[in-house]
Amino acid sequence: IYDYTVVVVPDAPFAYNDSVLVEIDAGDLAEPANRMPTDRYRFFLEKDETVPDIRCIVPGDSAREVAGDATFVFELTDTQAGVNSGSVVLKVNDQAVQPVISGDGSLCRVEWQPAAPFPYNAVVSMQMMVADRAQPANIAIRDFHFWMVTDVTPPYLAEANPADGSDNLPFAPIVQICLRDDAAGVDKTSVSLTVNGRTMTPQIEGTPAELWVKYQAPSSFLPGTQVKLAISACDLSQPANCMETVRLHYRIRDALPDLIAGIEVDSTRLFVGKTVTVTGTVHVNELDVNQPFQVVFQHNGSTVKESPISNMRVQNEQIVQKQFSFDKAGRQIIRFVVDADNRIEESDEENNIAEVQLHVLEGELKLSSNPFTPNNDGFNDWVVFDFSQFQVKYPVLKVFDVLGRAVITLRQPDGSTFRWNGMDRSGQVMLPGVYLYVLQDGSRYVAQGYVVLAR
Repeated sequence: IYDYTVVVVPDAPFAYNDSVLVEIDAGDLAEPANRMPTDRYRFFLEKDETVPDIRCIVPGDSAREVAGDATFVFELTDTQAGVNSGSVVLKVNDQAVQPVISGDGSLCRVEWQPAAPFPYNAVVSMQMMVADRAQPANIAIRDFHFWMVTDVTPPYLAEANPADGSDNLPFAPIVQICLRDDAAGVDKTSVSLTVNGRTMTPQIEGTPAELWVKYQAPSSFLPGTQVKLAISACDLSQPANCMETVRLHYRIRDALPDLIAGIEVDSTRLFVGKTVTVTGTVHVNELDVNQPFQVVFQHNGSTVKESPISNMRVQNEQIVQKQFSFDKAGRQIIRFVVDADNRIEESDEENNIAEVQLHVLEGELKLSSNPFTPNNDGFNDWVVFDFSQFQVKYPVLKVFDVLGRAVITLRQPDGSTFRWNGMDRSGQVMLPGVYLYVLQDGSRYVAQGYVVLAR
């Protein structure tokens, strides 16, 4: 008698709730073999009709006052078939999201953090769905609701520049208003600004915590106009908290005259000892000036002439002149100051000074003939450079062509003059054209100009 035991071990455990069919047959050792009838056996595996358990451990089921950027952590457990981590589906406000899933089997951890914080006051709905590994699977679905941090405080006006009630504003004023919100922040899209009942589109800068609203009048108001601004805004909460409309009142200044100074010089070439006439002009805009005021000339900060003006009418011009003679070379600053004693209240005090900066040369380099014609006819064959007006110890005269190339350098004057016959340093006759000359005292620049060589 031969007796065999057949043992079968599955490659992987069978699933809960599943059934297994086993068939077996065999033959003996006879020739031909005698085969037994096939035996069939059906086994029913352990039952698992329990769905996985879903819990929110952070911030907790139905938590309130949750930070908008909080991380939500769920634990999924199943002590029989085990959790199928690949079946996890998380929806936030009906939108599927991609959480981070770790663990498997009896314990699975699911974490999710919003890409952008939820608004204050928001109610966030989440739904978790997961299946176990039973066949057929047991599916768990659970809904959660979380309440974000509560914000019941609306934005507020923290600062206004100019302050409410200010008067004497310019005709085209600029008003800047600071709105703050210490929780959700100000929603800049909700800002509403009206000026004298008309809706305006202001410039808005800053952060939700501190928003600056800037209004600049597109055109001038009339003198004495009352300007009424009304501003309101809401925060970024859901639902939003909206501030009550804040009203600001301003008054445009009365019309004032505007005195304007101007200055002109009658010459652009100035030399030591030479006299130049400087002309100061006065205009007035907006209103007539019916009281006297002073105008003065200043030279390098010192007053050199004062003149009274009794009154002025709009669009008229007053002219004041002063002759100046300079005793040294270099930069000289001449100013013409209108309303120097500050008697007149004006709309603009910034245009009462006109200034000119003059460069005074030591003297004038005189040329005997310009152009000159070096053709040996005895007439204008030389050009003579007279530097007698300059105090020069080591005179040097350099001549260049229009391309800046050196032509000749003269170092031996005849007294206080240099003479040039139109040749270069090698004795070659130069072509007709314009030549630059530079007078130096050693290496120090003194004067320069142009001379024309003709044939």
